[in-house]
Amino acid sequence: MRKNDVLRRTLTFCADSFCIIAGFLLSIFFCHPEASNSENYTDFQAVVPMLLILMALVGAVMKTYRKPISENTAHSILMSVGAFVVSLAMSAGFLILIAKRQPNIGFFVNLGVYCSFFLGVYRLAFLRKTGTNRQAGAARKSHDTIKRDFSGVPIEELLGRDAVKTAGQETGSYIAGSTVLVAGGAGLVGFELCSQILQLGAKHVVILDINENKLLETVTELSLNYPKSRFTACIGSTQDRARLREIFVLYKPQTVFHAATYKHVPLLEQNPQEALKNNVMGTLYMVEMAIKYRVGRFILLSDDMVYNSTHIMGASKRVAEMLIQRADEWGDTRFSAVRFGAAVGSGGSIIQLMKRQIETGGPVYVPDRLTEKYMMTVPEAARLILEAGSLTNGGELYTLDMGTPVNLFELARSTIIKCGLRPDKDIKIELTGRQPAEKGGCESMPKENAAKTLNGRIFVLKESENPPMTFEMVFDKLCQSIDDRDYGSAFNKIGVLVPTFVLQKE
Repeated sequence: MRKNDVLRRTLTFCADSFCIIAGFLLSIFFCHPEASNSENYTDFQAVVPMLLILMALVGAVMKTYRKPISENTAHSILMSVGAFVVSLAMSAGFLILIAKRQPNIGFFVNLGVYCSFFLGVYRLAFLRKTGTNRQAGAARKSHDTIKRDFSGVPIEELLGRDAVKTAGQETGSYIAGSTVLVAGGAGLVGFELCSQILQLGAKHVVILDINENKLLETVTELSLNYPKSRFTACIGSTQDRARLREIFVLYKPQTVFHAATYKHVPLLEQNPQEALKNNVMGTLYMVEMAIKYRVGRFILLSDDMVYNSTHIMGASKRVAEMLIQRADEWGDTRFSAVRFGAAVGSGGSIIQLMKRQIETGGPVYVPDRLTEKYMMTVPEAARLILEAGSLTNGGELYTLDMGTPVNLFELARSTIIKCGLRPDKDIKIELTGRQPAEKGGCESMPKENAAKTLNGRIFVLKESENPPMTFEMVFDKLCQSIDDRDYGSAFNKIGVLVPTFVLQKE
């Protein structure tokens, strides 16, 4: 707490305490039978109540640290005037109607002192409580108020469009009665997939994730709506071949959703080798198990940022897509991949980050005024992924219609406003500049590269997005380099497969 705030609160406490103590002592003095014998009795009666009210007003002014300065002051003045109007009316009525005598000025003053006393008690107990929630420099809402305001805002309002409804029974015919494995099922998109899969009538859902705490939260949440016998939580990593083999042998899944790839660009730029181990090798091990144990369908969750990607996140996921496309020729499993944009509400999503920044009083950080992103709600992403799985014949690379990209600067402003606050006044917006791997806008897939499916919001990419003829040879060398921990060579192989990739130098 700053020194000025400490000083103001100390003076306020002293002023209100004086109101209470002085009001109490003087009330006793005026009510004493011998008080009227004092020569200064009339002077005290006239001056002290006004002094008490003046001190109450001073306390109110000091309590309103800068903005908004009128609220507590106006409240205190209203209370003071109201107290004396009520005291005049009550005392006059009492004297005229009950005591049958003319009003006496001394009676009014005595009652006024009592009103001042109770007013001081009220202000010290109530106004101090509300005043301490004022933060210096701005009128800010509490954490709970912002959370409540924000939770009541439909995500569609922030995205500027309607969301897709959850999956219908016709979509889930390949899900009903089957065993489904969701790798990365403890993530928000993974959890929503598990929930909708259970809703579609899956016999059993196997939830694989390396995050123990999130996995526990997932099964606890699912158990509120579904019998525990219908799902199983498995702790494990897609990078662990032996663990994957155990799971595939034990549960024999007929459909696999692979949502366990890494997705956060800044983190992966700092740890590029982890993108190789998880997004490339983890996907390879999942593909091997799916083919070996005769999985019917395998759907990889990819990202819209893989198109012409310059960063390791997008490049590694693009290699995973190529692997999926080529793996469709290696066995009976029908492989496909689905690209979609940022899931609003998922861990680390831009809106969740903005919300936390607003709750802590700001500022909200955005790269610049021009940066845009494609965004979807978590339920609609899961619904379209499930429907894409129903459409696949093998080898398809799907992309979802995500509407118009959202400007992050305008999104920050609208999010602040939806929380009942004022951009640049209550909450500041700061421009941080783009990171080297970030693009200023959303470079979307050209429409001529994709064809509509029966679902108007799902597109299948054409042959121009197929892997190069030399994919297997380069991919084998890439995997060998990763196994040998020769990451320099591995990044060079990524550059061969994804020519737009540029390794960021520290």
